[in-house]
Amino acid sequence: MMGKENGCVALIKKDVRNENADQDILGVHCIVHQEALCGKIMNLTHVMDVVLKCVNEIRSKGLKHRQFQAFLEEIDAEFKDVPYHTEVRWLSRGRILERFLSLRKYIEMFVNDKMPELKTKNGKQVSSFFSDPEWLLDLAFLVDITQHLNSLNTRLQGNDQLITEFMNHVKSFQNKLVLFQKQLEKGILLQFKSMQTILSETVTPPDYSRFVKHCEDLKVNFEKRFQDLHGRQQSLSLFENPFLVNAEDFNDADLQMEILDIQANSALQGFFTNHTLVAFYERVDREKLPLIHHNACFWAVQFGSTYVCEQSFSRMKVNKSKYRTKVTDKHLDAILRLGISPLKPNVEKLLEQKRMHVCLAEDEDEASGWDGLALAAAVTANDSTSFLLPADDSVVQAATGSTSRVPV
Repeated sequence: MMGKENGCVALIKKDVRNENADQDILGVHCIVHQEALCGKIMNLTHVMDVVLKCVNEIRSKGLKHRQFQAFLEEIDAEFKDVPYHTEVRWLSRGRILERFLSLRKYIEMFVNDKMPELKTKNGKQVSSFFSDPEWLLDLAFLVDITQHLNSLNTRLQGNDQLITEFMNHVKSFQNKLVLFQKQLEKGILLQFKSMQTILSETVTPPDYSRFVKHCEDLKVNFEKRFQDLHGRQQSLSLFENPFLVNAEDFNDADLQMEILDIQANSALQGFFTNHTLVAFYERVDREKLPLIHHNACFWAVQFGSTYVCEQSFSRMKVNKSKYRTKVTDKHLDAILRLGISPLKPNVEKLLEQKRMHVCLAEDEDEASGWDGLALAAAVTANDSTSFLLPADDSVVQAATGSTSRVPV
């Protein structure tokens, strides 16, 4: 899909340039998955191999899994199990690493007792890693950096997020990586709680240079994967806040004039402060500011669609279960629309349009003499006739001389 030469996006760009050399296409891959791919660039497979070998060996066999749960229950461990690791679910890696580190001593005891011959892909005994301080420190670093990546991943999820918000989260994380590098070079572990825990159990001072290198590789990989967006930072800044950009930084003469016009509009500036970007650009006059409006449309369509798609698929799995195999496509489509649509019906307004006030008088003259004395009637959604019996018949009898059901 995203191959540099033969990927789908690369081939589309090539065809477009052949038709029009001045036309360019911005290819933005799923930002959530980009972040996950960046996390895999770190060369810490020797840590994950051991973790996955232990976890999969425990979880995949029912007897060992039950024995392990009973063992944790017996020693009153903080956690009673280890979660499965799923490669396609990036957040699961953070949970499994954190749990593994917390239970490492108990897992070591269980492996030595129940699985002493367990080996990694390279044929090395798994039990030997638990006494290796360098491996434990690598595990702790991977736990900490994965937690930071998971925090970024969580921020990138959610509805109603534009590409500006995504890029702000990514730039923030890149700045954090720079901070991590500087602190690790000085031996400061303020942002690495798990490493602090492991180092408190060892005497030998560690070499932090390899961890600095991991942060540098991660930062470079982020810059590489998001370089298309960094190349359009000027246009993106104009979309994000047209009141802060400098008109002289843009080469288009007409665009310079439009920027000065919009920056002089105090009404739009006040509206921009209190509303979302989409709502703001709906107020921008496309006739008077066509270039700014066109730039806004270009960026506004690049919203967080991946999260919406995955959310829709999850809702579909819930609704189209084995207990509802006969649900039609039309019915399923309606259910999905209700399930994922952010629109909320104005029930009060709908009821106001349907509501009638029917008095108990037999003619209009008698009704006018009541000075508004009437009973509120409710109309059902299918407009069928219903009847309302007042709770206190004495009120109706005092007003009309009789008690009766009121047609609505």
